[in-house]
Amino acid sequence: MVPGEQKVTLAFKKDSLFIMIDDMAVESMTYSVKDSTITANKFDGKSPCELGPFTLKFLLKGNQLFIKDISDSCNERLSAWTVDPFIKQN
Repeated sequence: MVPGEQKVTLAFKKDSLFIMIDDMAVESMTYSVKDSTITANKFDGKSPCELGPFTLKFLLKGNQLFIKDISDSCNERLSAWTVDPFIKQN
């Protein structure tokens, strides 16, 4: 919901994560994974969210990635997450 419903891609690299809309990175961050928790630290982006860390819980089921926020100081990003899974693309 950015500002309306959008197709969003999460592009995971070795130690970086990009939230993409229409092939454009709206947030760029480093991340680490421990157990089923992702801690991400935004270092660049066009969203209204300030630079800094946030934490997500994730569950992988086959090619589906379910994400739930744990802590985030950015209300806009908090309200943008969906309960629908992200589907792995090749």
